[in-house]
Amino acid sequence: MLERLELRRDRADAGIQTSNLLGAANVIGNGQISTRVVNNLAVNYRIGSEGDGHGWEASVYHGAKYVIGRFGDDRYTGFIDVIGFDLRQDLGPRIDLGLQASRQHSWSSHATSYSVGPSLGFSPGNGVWMSAGYNLRGFHDRDFEEARYTRQGPFVTMRMKFDQLSFGQAARKIRGAVQ
Repeated sequence: MLERLELRRDRADAGIQTSNLLGAANVIGNGQISTRVVNNLAVNYRIGSEGDGHGWEASVYHGAKYVIGRFGDDRYTGFIDVIGFDLRQDLGPRIDLGLQASRQHSWSSHATSYSVGPSLGFSPGNGVWMSAGYNLRGFHDRDFEEARYTRQGPFVTMRMKFDQLSFGQAARKIRGAVQ
């Protein structure tokens, strides 16, 4: 289980730019402010040991954010959440096949968006996993994109696991090579 809570605040600078919080040209200047409380929760369960080549893996994701925004003289508030599910089946000790689906929901406007698509994963070594996939349908939300890829189209992801054991093993290998 992984949990992360963040407070994010963005303010657009004066002038015409495209790197502002709307991602669009801006001539309003300092009138664009966004404050967001963003929470990400991921729960993962695996049947069988990793690398055995016979396990199923399921992940459930819930992301939630409350937004307070000001764009010129207009003020906006709202609650948005994303619920996602991943299911993966090992095809061998280092290869797996997966399917992901997500739903984004804006509670104030009752708007929904979906993301769904297959992926193929590969683990070249312990603690490293890469996947390539294609979302048949997708959406964009920059507050949740670090936790899961939901845009439409092809994608490649990579995950690496670092913990106290992996750092200790690396240090021992380096010391052994130096001696």
